[in-house]
Amino acid sequence: MAFLPFRLGAQAAYDGAFCMDRDIRAMRANIFGDFYNPYGDYIQYAPGVVLYGVKACGYKTAYNWGRMLTANAFSALIMAGIGNGLKYSVNRTRPNGGEHSFPSGHSATSFMMAHWMHKELGWRSGWWSAGGYLVAVSTALQRLIVDRHWMSDTVGGALIGVGSVELGYFLSDLIFKDKLIYDGYEPLHIHYDSNEEKYYSIELFYSRRFVLGSKDERLDGTLPRRGSGIGLQAEIPVMPRSGVLLRTAAGSLVSASTASSGDTSLLPSVPGSNVPASSAGSGDSSLLSPVPDGETSPADGSYLAFNVYSGQAGMYWEYCFRHWLETEMYALIGYAGHNLGGGIDFTGGASLNIVTEEHFRFKGFAEWELMSYPSGRHNFMNSIHLGFSAGFYW
Repeated sequence: MAFLPFRLGAQAAYDGAFCMDRDIRAMRANIFGDFYNPYGDYIQYAPGVVLYGVKACGYKTAYNWGRMLTANAFSALIMAGIGNGLKYSVNRTRPNGGEHSFPSGHSATSFMMAHWMHKELGWRSGWWSAGGYLVAVSTALQRLIVDRHWMSDTVGGALIGVGSVELGYFLSDLIFKDKLIYDGYEPLHIHYDSNEEKYYSIELFYSRRFVLGSKDERLDGTLPRRGSGIGLQAEIPVMPRSGVLLRTAAGSLVSASTASSGDTSLLPSVPGSNVPASSAGSGDSSLLSPVPDGETSPADGSYLAFNVYSGQAGMYWEYCFRHWLETEMYALIGYAGHNLGGGIDFTGGASLNIVTEEHFRFKGFAEWELMSYPSGRHNFMNSIHLGFSAGFYW
């Protein structure tokens, strides 16, 4: 028998263009406000510095200096060319009003160097890879926290960084073939047995929430309009193909307040937003963010975003179609907190997983969630989540 998994996270939402980006920015505004710290300017280079440092100290990597430097040079040139080309051709406005937002150069640089570390040191220990990617993710998060990039900018930067390394090493392999390879090097490989083995995993996920209910209920504030969520989840095997799933999540939901209907006491005014004074009440305004620049609102009200935080645990079960393709079903129960106080949170879902032999797994998933939401004539809110996740297994 399998047991309970666990989940924790957060969610946010607006109507309008770039919904994923608006949602994540709403959540960021609720949590961090005007906070600024430049740590991403420095740690973006940390994986590369560590790689070159340990190699200079005599620690053996996959390739000798000449081959590694060539592959890294190809990677950097490709990353810079694609990244800068897109920045100036797309010329997307940054969330703080600046220019050349897409893609994130910091994210591209950090993920490129993290992938260097994975290529050169990951075969010796998965901790090298995990450490490098942790720094890369931290760099991308810093760009979101300081309001310099949209989430899609950082995702685009990460893909460019990793892709440039794959292409750079491919070109280097064409030149050097079987030369300048460390004698003890063994290609990174895990024997993935789709039916027999137990695998642990840890993953980052993003989901888009679609609230079930009538349009009138969403417009008058009885139900939130929709939202997004991000979080971390881990799987702990109890038996082959099944076990405990743990999840933490965070995000935000969007409500539409009106002066004539809905429970506006829960939607206080926010400095700098266009919320009518009549909608102010006894709620916690620190949980609500103003409408972002460029967003629209109903003629008689405005959108307010409030954060949701949840932790869940439950059971999962997997079935393999091929050694690289599997499906997963799971059920989770826990607690979600939001501006109405929160309560029980139940999720049931299924995913389609692509498994690689380099300790990575990618998922696309669909979920149904029942969450305590005592508003008007409702005690619970039903919603559908569509999303994706990526992470390590071992």
